[in-house]
Amino acid sequence: RKKPTVWRAGGCALAGSALFFVSTNTAVWLLGSGYTPDVQGLLAALSAGVPFWRTALIGDLVFATLLFGAWAAAGQAVPACRDLRRGG
Repeated sequence: RKKPTVWRAGGCALAGSALFFVSTNTAVWLLGSGYTPDVQGLLAALSAGVPFWRTALIGDLVFATLLFGAWAAAGQAVPACRDLRRGG
């Protein structure tokens, strides 16, 4: 089992945010009526979501930093949490 790192947590936050962005904007393109049903329409739907994704990505990265930072701090400060981090 790989040890959690800041880079892994950040990478997971980035990947999750990107997956959410692509899936939700693709769903709007597929199910909505505001975009043409071709590649141009898909690109337009994805482009329209970029300003929102920027702030969502920043929020995801900040939340991941706070969440995993608190988890690491608890592991250092509280013996019971330290045991949980080791898997025991």
